[in-house]
Amino acid sequence: MTDADARRARVVVHELGHALTGRSCGWRIRTVVTTPSANNVTGWCDHYPKDGLSPLEAAIDDVTILLAGDLAAAMVPVSGFLPDVDGCAERARAMARAALERLPAAEGAFVYHVLSDTRLSTTDAERAEWIGREAAGEEFDLFMAFCGARARRLVAANLQLIEVLLPVALANPILTGEDVEQAIEAARTGQEGS
Repeated sequence: MTDADARRARVVVHELGHALTGRSCGWRIRTVVTTPSANNVTGWCDHYPKDGLSPLEAAIDDVTILLAGDLAAAMVPVSGFLPDVDGCAERARAMARAALERLPAAEGAFVYHVLSDTRLSTTDAERAEWIGREAAGEEFDLFMAFCGARARRLVAANLQLIEVLLPVALANPILTGEDVEQAIEAARTGQEGS
């Protein structure tokens, strides 16, 4: 396993942590991208908008989802997936164009724009802090503690799904929400048939 493979595997787990935590919060997954962009953002996850939330509820979900990526990366050892991890960085580079072409036109254009954007990007922690300070004001520390505990609980509840999806995401640098749901359903069906 090369350093590039290990980095990509950690990125995949990180992004799956975001995606599945958002899913647990009731957000539908739009895309999970795990291929480096022009500004070295190594991946991102996007959910469809969720209606009917108050600004505070939206902030709680946003911060919970943002914190989940690093927590997932800390909880899932990629060493257990070495056959899938070996060569995954090079495979992702080789498959990125084909993966992009599978997306609907508007979605593909957005993903291509983000992948080709060279501007500096903020980190998940920076975005979470900004949202938390805006939403909670003087109660920032309590708000972040609540969101952190919630993120830990949801990531822990999704560890099995992260492990199911890891080989799928290592093989595909861009997953749609439909890809994720199909892989989850296939795993569920496989377990019931055992």
